[in-house]
Amino acid sequence: MKTFKGMPNRSEVGRRQRDMKVYLYKLYKAHKADQMETHFTLEEMLTACGMDKNLMTDYQCATNFLNAQRHKLSKAADEFFGSPEYEKHLEDGLDDAEMFELMVKAAVSNEIYPLRSEANSHPGSPDGYHLMTLTDFAEMQKMRMKSIVSEIKVLVPKFQKLTAKFPELSARYEAPALPAPDGLLRTTCDICGKTFTDQKNIVKHYQRFHLAVEESE
Repeated sequence: MKTFKGMPNRSEVGRRQRDMKVYLYKLYKAHKADQMETHFTLEEMLTACGMDKNLMTDYQCATNFLNAQRHKLSKAADEFFGSPEYEKHLEDGLDDAEMFELMVKAAVSNEIYPLRSEANSHPGSPDGYHLMTLTDFAEMQKMRMKSIVSEIKVLVPKFQKLTAKFPELSARYEAPALPAPDGLLRTTCDICGKTFTDQKNIVKHYQRFHLAVEESE
């Protein structure tokens, strides 16, 4: 049973954060050295960092840290795939595996580690984490795509209401189609063929160019 010790002071929180970052960095280096999957549990990380799994403050601190790592990775991936460097890498002909390695390297340089929760990705599996592989990253992208698909489905009824009110628009605009994946790291608009590296931007694209009604009309 976990006990509660009270709120830790700022220096103690900082020490925990540093220790957990060092722990993940060592795992990452070990993974790069032997190219094998590196698995760990929350309890293993707590013990290695001198923290007590039975203390609620330690347990919550570690849980928040790991969750923040996964959220930061999504942001880092969006920034990488939306950067001019990524476009240059595309022109140079780098494949998805090479792109993924570059993205991970950029994230790690900012103390962000690509983690995957086994419990989240495989319901019913033992709790634990591992450093993300290219296959894992592809699965993460698919999950994000499902979220975008849901958002597009909300837009379709709105479009239908517009065309019902303004029938002349039906000849000018097509109902938004679901985004089609163009390889692993790119998404293509089915209406105009424009390609996006940040999948969230495709929704904004549909709203601006394929749904919007000009104020002058």
